[in-house]
Amino acid sequence: LSLAAVLSACGGTQATATPAATPSQSAGPSLSPAAQLDAALAPFADGYDFVSEVTLGDVAATHGEGRRVGEDSETVVGSGEGQVFVRTVGTQVWTRKPGEDWVAVAEPADAIDQIAALREPTIVRTTAPIDGMPAFVATYPPGALGLNGADIGSVIFQVHPDGTVEVTYEVPLQSGSAVSHTLFSPLTDPTPIVAPS
Repeated sequence: LSLAAVLSACGGTQATATPAATPSQSAGPSLSPAAQLDAALAPFADGYDFVSEVTLGDVAATHGEGRRVGEDSETVVGSGEGQVFVRTVGTQVWTRKPGEDWVAVAEPADAIDQIAALREPTIVRTTAPIDGMPAFVATYPPGALGLNGADIGSVIFQVHPDGTVEVTYEVPLQSGSAVSHTLFSPLTDPTPIVAPS
């Protein structure tokens, strides 16, 4: 889930469940850091589950969790203002608050595929293991991950033995900064996501 999508929702392909092997297990130390990172992200190309949190300073601003199947996704986003359900099918977005009907959003969905974008870094390097697990630091061109062209600086990846991947990056704001932390995991429900009825 992109930081832009989470903040917007609060203001406002089939994949298998096969865990990704960690770079140390399958990619091997002979591969470049970029190849090892790509090997960790490749299993999520067609779909994944995710849990994402955005913090502003020391305060947790939003929490989102959901799944992506192909080009479609459904997410539950929570903040101090309550919950919002977000469903995206193609370029169409619907939102719903608990107890209310779905409402179509006039603006088209963000076309950026987060996993595809994360697999296209400009530079990748290995860093010290985090909690004993492989870790990487990658950089991307400004705007590569959306966020209205913001320069997000470095993105930190932590690869778990079960194939889940943690992704953390910071975005400068006019006052302070926002930190996006997302855990990608193998898709557990590959049921196609369809438009609300």
